[in-house]
Amino acid sequence: MRERRASIDRREDNDPEPEVVVSALSGAILIVAGLLAWLYDERLRTLKAWDRPRWTLDRATRLAFSTLRRMVLVAGWLLLLWSSVTAALVVAAVLLGAWARIRWVRTDAYAVRRLRVDLETLRRRHPDQDETALLTRLVRSRHPDWGPELAEQMVTDYPDLADLARMLNRMQKGWSALD
Repeated sequence: MRERRASIDRREDNDPEPEVVVSALSGAILIVAGLLAWLYDERLRTLKAWDRPRWTLDRATRLAFSTLRRMVLVAGWLLLLWSSVTAALVVAAVLLGAWARIRWVRTDAYAVRRLRVDLETLRRRHPDQDETALLTRLVRSRHPDWGPELAEQMVTDYPDLADLARMLNRMQKGWSALD
């Protein structure tokens, strides 16, 4: 009876149990580790195949790394859920919002919108240049490592701003035989 009373007294003081604090901190650390692994994985995807580390060239290890980072993130969230439902729901809402934002930024509609805004800015700065020159300059400013011939050819092939934005978006997403 005394043990139960001590347990009730401890809860009335609003002091969290040490196990709860440890699990909440462990969950937060695992969530951060999972997010850092995700950022590293995204960084690897932006590199050319010959610039990537050797282990990423094997499809099985890429799949294992991707699965592991997701499992670490879910394990951290479950630990946080076990210790504090409110904190877990807040983290889930923030992660869902960040995921939705990333998905929106990668859409063709967003690419068209950004290209329109950038083109209008260029038109105001350089009113004497024609549309083709402005679009070529815009493509070159976004991708300085692309040659001028490629930028001019893209503007020639896709004179419509929306089509050009969609093609740029596809090329920026990249394609690799490893993905």
